[in-house]
Amino acid sequence: MKIDLGCGYNKRDGFIGVDGSKKDGVDIVHNLNDLPLPFDDGSVEVINLSQILEHLDEPLDFLNECHRILKTNGIVDIRVPHGSCCRSTWDNPEHKRGFAIGWFKCLENDLYIVDGGLFEVVHARLHYSATNYRKGKGPRPHERFLDFLANDINQRWFERVFIYWFGGYEELEVRLKKKTV
Repeated sequence: MKIDLGCGYNKRDGFIGVDGSKKDGVDIVHNLNDLPLPFDDGSVEVINLSQILEHLDEPLDFLNECHRILKTNGIVDIRVPHGSCCRSTWDNPEHKRGFAIGWFKCLENDLYIVDGGLFEVVHARLHYSATNYRKGKGPRPHERFLDFLANDINQRWFERVFIYWFGGYEELEVRLKKKTV
């Protein structure tokens, strides 16, 4: 089973859409702040979280719940606003936080995860401009160069030292894989 949590009107093809209100494409109405999620343990192969974690009250508790419903080696695909970009993170009054690569790297150790659940970060990519990605277009030439600087040298170093020189990056794309200890 594949689920798209917080899908709104943009449910991915082949996924079960879950959102807090009934809309076209929503198969299950459920407030994502109300845990547990309405799925059995180990029943889900892929979870899509596109622009949803920043809206949640407790994203760590939510990801623990995702861990519970995922099969072993299940995947969570995430897109969130990067904390360096005022526009994508703070121009929406419903956003509670921005994110950085390090926030997700913390999920690889048991300090922040309960019940023995761990994730492996198998992919992380910064996008200077997320707008073109969402419209199905590729990045413009200068965005491609800035994406190269951020992703193909050393992401954590770039986040710490250079990211603000370019006005911040709009989006962080992360893929987590469930592993067990």
